Amino acid sequence: MRGGHAARSLAVTIGSFLALAVVLATAVTTPTAEDDVQGLLHTLGIQSPPGELAAPSFALPDTKGSPVRLSEYRGRTVMLYFWTTY
Repeated sequence: MRGGHAARSLAVTIGSFLALAVVLATAVTTPTAEDDVQGLLHTLGIQSPPGELAAPSFALPDTKGSPVRLSEYRGRTVMLYFWTTY
């Protein structure tokens, strides 16, 4: 069973590294013009919603069990990283 835990840990580490690499690569090449942003999103296969949409309100516990609410980060860029194990 220990091998399964190590494999999951490795998968999470690799996933985290890849997510960080995408964020850093995007940060380095982030265009400033709206047309360039839309072109980048299209290239990545991401569709923008028509107009601005508010994210639903939710709270999740942090590593110490204290609730963290999405609304606490209003106006700031937030990257959510979800994963699961089976």
